Amino acid sequence: MEDYKNLELGIERLRQPLSLEQVNSSILTPYRQILSSMRQVYIFGCKQLGKKVYEGCVTAGLDVLGFIDNNSSLHDKQCCGKKVYALKELPPKTPAVIIIASTTHEYELHNQLILAGFVNVIAYPVLSVFDAVHFPPEAVHKNMQVDLIKNTEHYLQLYQTLADQKSKRTINGIIKYRMTLNPVFLKEICQTEQPEYFDTDVVRINHEEVFVDGGGYDGDTVLNFLQATNNQYKKIYFFEPDGKLILKAKQTLAEFTDIIFFEAAIYSHAKTLRFKTTGGLDGMFDEEGDREVKAMMLDECINEKITFLKLDVEGAETDALIGAKKHLEQDVPTLAISGYHNPADIWQLPELIKSLNSSYQIYLRHYSNTSYETIVYAI
Repeated sequence: MEDYKNLELGIERLRQPLSLEQVNSSILTPYRQILSSMRQVYIFGCKQLGKKVYEGCVTAGLDVLGFIDNNSSLHDKQCCGKKVYALKELPPKTPAVIIIASTTHEYELHNQLILAGFVNVIAYPVLSVFDAVHFPPEAVHKNMQVDLIKNTEHYLQLYQTLADQKSKRTINGIIKYRMTLNPVFLKEICQTEQPEYFDTDVVRINHEEVFVDGGGYDGDTVLNFLQATNNQYKKIYFFEPDGKLILKAKQTLAEFTDIIFFEAAIYSHAKTLRFKTTGGLDGMFDEEGDREVKAMMLDECINEKITFLKLDVEGAETDALIGAKKHLEQDVPTLAISGYHNPADIWQLPELIKSLNSSYQIYLRHYSNTSYETIVYAI
C-alpha cells in the first residue's frame, strides 16, 4: 500500500495557513543564486515560447548569447537574429543561464541539461514567478498559485469527494507541483500505461456507445476511441470549429460510418463567437480572433441519448457542460473532460458536474510530465 504520509503531503500543506508570498518564495528559493547572477542567457527552444522568451530578455536588459535546440536541422541557423547551437557546442561550466523555453518538454530538457553537467538552469514557469512583467506566464500557469491560496477550501473539498486513492494521489501531485513548479511531482503521477480519455482503470466502454468528441482536432481522439471499441460503436458526433482541421479529420476517418461532423464549437448556448485559429491544438475563443465560428449547445443539436462525452475545448469546458445539462441529467454519459486549461478547472469542473447531476463519481488522472493533460472523469 502506498505510504500514507507521501499521499497526503500536498493536501496537508493546504490544511496549514499559507500565503501567496510563502508559496512564491518556496518556488524561487532553489534558484536565488541563479537569478541574482543572471546577465547572459541561452534560450533552449526555438518555437513560439522561445521567441517570447527572447523578447522578454531584450526588454529586461539581458544579453541573449544564442538559442539551443535538439533539432539538428536548426543548428548553425538563426532564431531572432541569434545563432542556434547544439547543446554539445556549449561548455557545461558556462556562467550564462540556460532558460528552458518549452512547456511540453520541460522535464526532459531539464534532465538533459543536468546530465550534461549544466547547473545554471531555470524553466520558464519559474521565471514567470520571478518577473511576470517581462516574462508573463503561459495561460496554463496564469494565476496558478493565486488560485491555490484563494480557493484552498475547494481543493480540500475536491480531495474528500474523489472516488479512489489514485485520484487523491493525482490531486496531491498537482498541488505539490503548483507549490514548487518542480515537474518531478507530475512525473510521479503520470499515467503512461493508459490511454488518455479512455483509461481502463476508470471507464468501461461497450459496443453501443454514442460518442461525442468536443474539440475533435484532426480526428486523433476518435481513432483512440475506435481502438478502444474495436471499431464497434453506435454513432460518433464530431465537433471542431477549425475548418481545415475538420477536412483533415474527414480524410482520416473516411472509412468509418455513422460519424456526424459539425464545423462548430460546443458552448452554453447557440451563438457566433470570435475564434483564434492556429491549425494546431490550441485554437480557442478570443475576442480578437481571426474568424467567426458557430457555437452550439449539445442539448439543442443532439436529440438521442449520449453515452460518452469527451471535451477538450481550450478553456470553454464549463460552458460546454452547461449546454449539455439535459444530457447529463437524463442520459448520465461517461464524462472525460480536460481539466487543465485554467488553474481553477481542476476543482470547478467537478463541482459543476456534481451540481448538474449529484450521482456522478469523480476521478482524476494525469497523462504527461507537464501541467497539460489532467483529465476529470465523471462516471
